[in-house]
Amino acid sequence: MIGEMAEVDMVQEGVRTGASGSAAARRRRERGSGPVSAILLMGFIALVAAVGLVMWMTVAGQRTSHTQYAADAAALAGADAALDELPDLLGDTFDTVADLDDAFSSGCSQFGSSDAADLAAANGAELTDYCYDLADGTVSVTVRAQQPVRGQQVLARAEAETGLDLDGCLLDPDFTVPEPEPEPDPEDSDEEDAEEPERPEPVDTTIDCGFGAIEAVFDPEDEEFSLDLGSLVDLLDELEPRLTA
Repeated sequence: MIGEMAEVDMVQEGVRTGASGSAAARRRRERGSGPVSAILLMGFIALVAAVGLVMWMTVAGQRTSHTQYAADAAALAGADAALDELPDLLGDTFDTVADLDDAFSSGCSQFGSSDAADLAAANGAELTDYCYDLADGTVSVTVRAQQPVRGQQVLARAEAETGLDLDGCLLDPDFTVPEPEPEPDPEDSDEEDAEEPERPEPVDTTIDCGFGAIEAVFDPEDEEFSLDLGSLVDLLDELEPRLTA
């Protein structure tokens, strides 16, 4: 009997010891779960931040790439339009080839800017700067994306060349200014027989501005040159603008 009671006491003591050990283990697990939860939370926050950063960088990259595309398209459109408008610029007469060169050394022109602005707008950008350099035949543009990225304006620049260099036009070296016919001596002719001197015939020549010989005409009476715009248009139609930067 005494043995059985001792055995029961031992069992009860084991149960109490086991229960006490389980509670202690549970408390240890609970104490350890706090730092683990904090680490998991911090990791989740870091993951969300990383995903957000990647998405922002992707959007920013796409916006920048698209804005650069808009700048490229605007530069090419401006160069192409400048070639179309160039005959209007060259339609005036000029006294010497040096005067023709002076027309191309005036720095930036806005020839073709309207077409460049339209292409930029069609691609979600705004044209902010435009320059058609008449001397070297390049079109430079700067565009700004219509929608900023995180409050930052997205800018892009591009440059295209028209394919012609108008600086340093050269007259055909074989051209010579014709000498006017001498006027008749009044003493050698009667007043009634005197005739008006004939108008001197225009002289055909060419002017090379770096992209082919342009047909030109020299008027000896006015002493002025004029370009054959049909010849100029034919030459310009063969040019294809290309991006340089």
